[in-house]
Amino acid sequence: MARILIIDDEEIIRDYLRVILEDNHIIHEARDGGEGIDLYRKHFFDLVITDILMPARDGIEVIVEITDSFPDARIIAISGGGRGLEASFNLEMAKKCGAMRVLKKPFFPEDMRIAVSDVLTQQRDMPPVSSSVSPALDQNAIRLPHQCAQFTQKALASTSKFLHAIFPSSAATARGRGNEGKRITSAPRNMGS
Repeated sequence: MARILIIDDEEIIRDYLRVILEDNHIIHEARDGGEGIDLYRKHFFDLVITDILMPARDGIEVIVEITDSFPDARIIAISGGGRGLEASFNLEMAKKCGAMRVLKKPFFPEDMRIAVSDVLTQQRDMPPVSSSVSPALDQNAIRLPHQCAQFTQKALASTSKFLHAIFPSSAATARGRGNEGKRITSAPRNMGS
């Protein structure tokens, strides 16, 4: 029985994952990336399942921070897209940043069970130690930190472009992090109907 930490800002997703996994595992939950990182640092977990787009700290930050501090950490990333980004982009970045497996939302319960089983039995890929090749040069064996760092910048830029396209008025604003503090004061354009 593995101890699994589920990190997702949507309660319905946390509940769905709990129902899928609680018969065979001990489940803990966090409502955002910051809470998830804090829990991981305080308690041992065999596996983390994290959403990518969340308030406070996103899933990419979770993956990078946990795998940098705990290289043996096992992480599954999930995403349905959002903020003007496709789920495939989010999940590709999650893989490059250290997620061992990714699933696009919505997913079937059996797909999650298989992913959990596979990741729990899989060895964590570590860069090979070689005197002739620097790990920094082996692009297949290491995470590309600059791509991870650019993820949040691209997500914010996409969100801004999306909001300006729909709400051209300068009064349209999106402040804060995540979903808090958003205020839209102009009406949306006709969306092609």
